[in-house]
Amino acid sequence: MNINRFFVFAIALTLSYSSFSQYTVINNQDAMIYTPIQIDQLNERTCKLISKSRSKLITDSIYVYNIYYFQTFRKLTKKDFLDELFFEKLNLQSLYEKDKDGNGLPSSRSIIINKQDKFIGVSWIHYFTKSNECSPFVYIWELPIIREKEKRNIMCYFQIIDMPCRESVIFGRTYKNEIIVFHQKKSESLKITTIKEFIEKYWNEYFD
Repeated sequence: MNINRFFVFAIALTLSYSSFSQYTVINNQDAMIYTPIQIDQLNERTCKLISKSRSKLITDSIYVYNIYYFQTFRKLTKKDFLDELFFEKLNLQSLYEKDKDGNGLPSSRSIIINKQDKFIGVSWIHYFTKSNECSPFVYIWELPIIREKEKRNIMCYFQIIDMPCRESVIFGRTYKNEIIVFHQKKSESLKITTIKEFIEKYWNEYFD
């Protein structure tokens, strides 16, 4: 009898979850530090926020592109960025944000696109912002960067919160462990460079 009750309870949970989550994340996601389970939890939170917003997306499948926030407890130097042991030397630390239930989730901004390749909004752990309510900053900065993912074989995006002008620099790590830098000064167009070119040509603009 106890076993039967257990299965009934499990089925009820499954059904309630299916009816709760209207959306399915259809793209594969990788991150340097976070586990697949943590990424799945972040995706569940994103879907929940979209559902709560009552947005009419006219889709049940979405692409979610996360820009993760990391921190380091050391002063960044040119040598750190040019070293082959880039990630080991920086000793990047994961960051977590707590939702209203006290669950710790990877700190990130999530850019969301539907299966028709249309931008539908931005999610953070506490809210979802529909595309028509997003600031122009998203359209000229984050969205163009996300559009480069497949072309440049990028595994994940991240920002280092300890950096000066961190809002102006996003890093992309490729599946070949190469680093691509996306950077943009005010009133300038987006620049996409290798880490070497970024350090040699633009270091002073962002670090001095």
